[in-house]
Amino acid sequence: MSKSLFLKIIVYLFSFFLAFGKFDPFGTNGVFFDAITVLLGMSILLSTDAFLYIKKYSIQLSILFAIGIIMFIMGFIYGEPYFNAKYFSAVIIFWLLSYYYISNQIVCFNSIFLFAISSALIALLYNFGFLDSYFNIDTKGRLQLFEENPNSISTRMAIAFVSLFYIVIENPLKYKKIRFLLLLLLPSLFFIVIAFASRGSSLLLIMGSASIILLSKISKRYKLFLISGAFLLYISLIGFFKTTSLFERFEQEENVLGIRETIWENAFQIFYDNPNGIGELGYVKEMYSRYNWYLDTHNLYLYFLVTGGIFTLLLFLLFLAQLFIKSYTNLRRGNSFSVILLIFLLFLAGKTGGILTYLVMWFFFSIIYSFDIKKLNDELNSSPRLGSS
Repeated sequence: MSKSLFLKIIVYLFSFFLAFGKFDPFGTNGVFFDAITVLLGMSILLSTDAFLYIKKYSIQLSILFAIGIIMFIMGFIYGEPYFNAKYFSAVIIFWLLSYYYISNQIVCFNSIFLFAISSALIALLYNFGFLDSYFNIDTKGRLQLFEENPNSISTRMAIAFVSLFYIVIENPLKYKKIRFLLLLLLPSLFFIVIAFASRGSSLLLIMGSASIILLSKISKRYKLFLISGAFLLYISLIGFFKTTSLFERFEQEENVLGIRETIWENAFQIFYDNPNGIGELGYVKEMYSRYNWYLDTHNLYLYFLVTGGIFTLLLFLLFLAQLFIKSYTNLRRGNSFSVILLIFLLFLAGKTGGILTYLVMWFFFSIIYSFDIKKLNDELNSSPRLGSS
């Protein structure tokens, strides 16, 4: 087996099993996925021209490493130093995948496809009753699967739905009629997102799908057909929707942000008193000493402010600006997916706890950073594709 084929297989395995989250079908307590991740990093580093990329694109790694180092220094000054190894590991995975995807655009989009298929497989297994021993319904009526936060796993399902819908509508991989079989997977993904009762994921699923239709290159007639079909589907499901926990959460007139509102107020007060940041453990200590409890900020931008100060947030915004420029370039070339995906992730970063080390976010950041619709089309034109006849 050639090195390039082995690396491609490892990338595909990583993409597929990343969607499983905390669920380990092999019962290794995560060791299996960790081994794939290590193999992924080593294989990319040992590829022929990896170090040329390291030199050429070191600015991105420098920005993200600087963020972690500043948070460590601020924690050291505060008296609670903490080196976040998981953050640096996630950043390195982002960086290495970006390098690999830039010169392997088909693999890049196939990775999205496999992540979405894996998520859809979980949704199908749940909806057909094969995961009964892995889920429960919490006191708020929300589905909890694999003992994972409903917001985290519902986000993966929503991204998978939008990705598959995009592949069907835009056909970026040049599949012909065979791609319409993917429509069979969308209902399971839709209903499992409803079951998780995550308002953010539900809105992102709807808005992401609507954006794909509106920004698509398909004819106005097809757009009108899809919009009309979506409206009729909404009418037919409104009775069902009113019986769900998700509807009850949308009906809440007060405290729409839930406990996030209190967390943000407390975190802003800590930042106001310590504008240079206090490090990650410093934030934990301040929360306990002031309020006798601790939760993550559930907002990555605020987390950077309170742990690393304004400069850390500015560095992260600089990194995001690079992603926006690349996404906008694709949009000008007629492809909206990376812009939609970036908006999805920016919203996710503003409402999710623990997202700093959420590998799914960094995986999709690498796709946004490296995806180039022109390069993808060039690769496809020189490669035979499934269903192209």
